[in-house]
Amino acid sequence: MVTRHSVLRVTRSHRDKYVRHLLGTSKLSDEQASRDYGANRIQTLEGPAGSGRLVVLPQSACAARQRPADAADPLPMTTTPKLGFGTAPILGRIGRRDSVAALERAYALGVRHFDTARSYGWGEAEGVLGSFLQGKSRRECTIVSKCGIVPVKRSRVLSVAKALAREVRDRAPGVGSMVQRAASSSRFQPTRTYDVRTLNESFETSLRELRTDYLDVLLLHNFDPTMPGLDDVVTWFQRLRQRGSIARYGFAVGCDLVQGLTCLRGSGVLDGAVVQVPVSVALLALSSEWRDVPVLAHSAFRFSAQSGMSFTEILARLGAACRCEAAVCSMFSKSHIESNVATAARVAV
Repeated sequence: MVTRHSVLRVTRSHRDKYVRHLLGTSKLSDEQASRDYGANRIQTLEGPAGSGRLVVLPQSACAARQRPADAADPLPMTTTPKLGFGTAPILGRIGRRDSVAALERAYALGVRHFDTARSYGWGEAEGVLGSFLQGKSRRECTIVSKCGIVPVKRSRVLSVAKALAREVRDRAPGVGSMVQRAASSSRFQPTRTYDVRTLNESFETSLRELRTDYLDVLLLHNFDPTMPGLDDVVTWFQRLRQRGSIARYGFAVGCDLVQGLTCLRGSGVLDGAVVQVPVSVALLALSSEWRDVPVLAHSAFRFSAQSGMSFTEILARLGAACRCEAAVCSMFSKSHIESNVATAARVAV
């Protein structure tokens, strides 16, 4: 635990990791962290509200000479992923009561990164999250939402259908596939769009539902390189950022990872953007040319089931493979939340 005026003696290879983690930010580049918070001098750093100050001392020259060079570290952590709460199942397969209980448990255990979207819960997940966060410190929370997939219009019929589907699924698990097919019918499918006017309406709705006047990150949902209109979307993103409605913007890449990154860079829109992607072999083997791209990773447990890799190893590999700011998990049982929080804490130390 870091207390006021705590002093840590760290090696240069791990200093940047600890600086970012203990400041509660992943926004520092390696170069900036080394320049501003390393450099063979004592630095006093202001931590998050209430956490006090941190004095970081580079390791002594004598100790450094006795230790192999930084490149010898087996897992040179670029960033330590924070644990994020994914809201995709809210008012979809998870009802309101269980959703709020899960949010309460995660928040009580220190989770402050929340990932949502205008389309989640057929347009109702943001409202549940916004209601839950009401009265809590906005500065302590990171809220990420998405635009570009517009849910069907909310109706009493849709709400009743969702509630009935959850009840049927819970009482007769064997009919789950039938419920899923019904939910996938064209009547309930959202609309995908890059139309800026529609995106702006979606964004304004997100702010109202989330009960906030800004988002920490706004992502273009399921970015597709083949869809026209990307330049107009980025221009709109930049206007939102200039007026303070968003802190950052980015893209939820739904296509091949390298193809998507290459397309974004080729279009001149990758610099300064955040990318959200599922955990994959491609992500964990990302080449060095993409290491400076801020990443929000999701679907770690899907990848774990496919690969046999533990959540602990996934988090460690994410930190080594890319500039991963958060690992977003859908976690709604008490045991799952507690296990994930404990794992993330171990990897972060």
